Amino acid sequence: MQQKVSAYPKKHNHLETSLENLRADKEILRKLPIDTETKLPEFKITIDGTEYTDKKEAAKAFEDTVMGFIQKSSDTTAEIGEFQGFKLTVNAVIMGNQPDVSVTMENNAKHTCTLTSNFSANLKRMESTLYKIDQRIDNVKNEITRLDADFKNAEKIVNNNLFLLFITNLIPLF
Repeated sequence: MQQKVSAYPKKHNHLETSLENLRADKEILRKLPIDTETKLPEFKITIDGTEYTDKKEAAKAFEDTVMGFIQKSSDTTAEIGEFQGFKLTVNAVIMGNQPDVSVTMENNAKHTCTLTSNFSANLKRMESTLYKIDQRIDNVKNEITRLDADFKNAEKIVNNNLFLLFITNLIPLF
């Protein structure tokens, strides 16, 4: 319990910072132009310096860039462009014959999703990862609430144990 009490400030500060960063990213997303048909932000991705607004063209360029990175590079991470105003980084971990590939979209917070072999679907996964920011904000708020409750309980237990220890040392047992 003492460990929970002593670890609380650092964990709480980390979660509060995460919450602030997610809220800042939500504001960035909120300011994106909205597509009147889909009611979602207009699609825009920049890959290796070329901007794409057509998802089919973007999926092909994205696939070429990611596959080229996997085949030619010994690095595990490379910045490849920008997606909806967020820095876009590809991450590959080679294990056996199949690489585990993900992308991270980063502004204030990191938003990561695992890629599949279907690059059109990957673009939707990336959008979904970013646009579920309210859910991530709620999750962090819930984590803070749980952490605070755990801290209060641990603090009570530690204080009660210290009080009992103090009392037992004052009153000799017969």
